[in-house]
Amino acid sequence: GEQAYSPSPQQKMADVVQFKLKRMVDELNDLERRGLFSCRKIAEIVKRRRKFEYKLKCPSPLKEDFLTYIEYEKNLDALRLLRKKAVARELKKKGNCWKSMQKRRSFIKIETVPRFS
Repeated sequence: GEQAYSPSPQQKMADVVQFKLKRMVDELNDLERRGLFSCRKIAEIVKRRRKFEYKLKCPSPLKEDFLTYIEYEKNLDALRLLRKKAVARELKKKGNCWKSMQKRRSFIKIETVPRFS
């Protein structure tokens, strides 16, 4: 009979990471559209987040990896806030980027607690 395709553990991990990165597209487009981050900075953010996501998806992620990712996202959000003020235009409402960044930190924390409690 015909054998069903079964992706390797590495392919499954890559698929999960790629899915998470795709969910960030609207947030990153919002950051660029608002002039808060350049295309080059966004590429750097994607690269860093990809590395973090792979570390968290390995079979035995370290608590330090979760904490480092959370710290990176906190620092990125602080930078976003500084740039928002520097752009000198008042935003009437919070865009996708703020909500997405808050959710990401929450999800990372949710993944961290059960593993290291």
